[in-house]
Amino acid sequence: MKRIPIKLYIAALIITIVIFAGAWLISTYINIQKTAAVKNEEDAIATQILALQARTDILTANLNASLCASTTSAGASATTTAASIAASLNDLQSKLSFLQGQLGPDNPDLFRLERYYSLMEIKDYNLEQTITHHCKIPNSTTRPFILYFYPTGTCAQCVGQGYILQAIKQQYPGAHIYSFNYNDDWVAVQSLIALPPIPATTTPPFLIVNGVVYPPFANLSNMEAAIKNLD
Repeated sequence: MKRIPIKLYIAALIITIVIFAGAWLISTYINIQKTAAVKNEEDAIATQILALQARTDILTANLNASLCASTTSAGASATTTAASIAASLNDLQSKLSFLQGQLGPDNPDLFRLERYYSLMEIKDYNLEQTITHHCKIPNSTTRPFILYFYPTGTCAQCVGQGYILQAIKQQYPGAHIYSFNYNDDWVAVQSLIALPPIPATTTPPFLIVNGVVYPPFANLSNMEAAIKNLD
C-alpha cells in the first residue's frame, strides 16, 4: 500500500487552519459590525427621546389660546405638533422592538431605553390631556385615550390584547395608546396608576379607556363599544 507523503498531511492541515481562521475572522468582523450598528441605534434612540422630551416640555410650557387654533401665524398648532410627537413615539416603539430582537428583553441598555420611552409616553399623555382641556377639544370616538397595563412575565391574555390594540390603531388612526408594565416599581408609572379610581381587586392586564377601567377585552367589538362610551 502506497503511503501518503507527510507533506500532504501538513498541507491539508495548513489549508484547514486557514479556512477555520478565515471563517473566524469573518464571523468576528460581522459581529463587530452588528454590535456597532446596534450601539449606533441605541444612541440614535436616546437622542430622539431627548429631542421629543424637549419638544413636549416646550409645547406644554407655552400652550396658549393662539396655539389651540387650527393654524397660527407662528406655525403649527398645538394639536398638529402633538400629532407629530405621537408619530415619533410610534417610530421609537418600532426601533425598540427591533433592538429587543437583537439584544433580548433582559439587556440592561434596552431596559434603560424602555424606561425612558415609558417616561415619554407619560409626558405625551399629560400633554394630550392638557391640550384637550385647555383647547376645549370635545371627546370623540376618533381619538380615544387607551392606557394598557400588563404584568411582568408570561401573560396569555396579553397576546390577545396586543392583537386587539393593533386592530384599534388601524381602525382609529387618531387613537392614543400607551402601554406600561404594571409591576414596574418606577415612581412615574406608579403615579400614573394611582390617578384613576382603579378597584383594589383589579389585576393586570387591564385597560383604561377614556378614563374608565376595563378588564381585558374578549374581542375587538367589545373594545370598540368601550371607545364609543363617551359618557
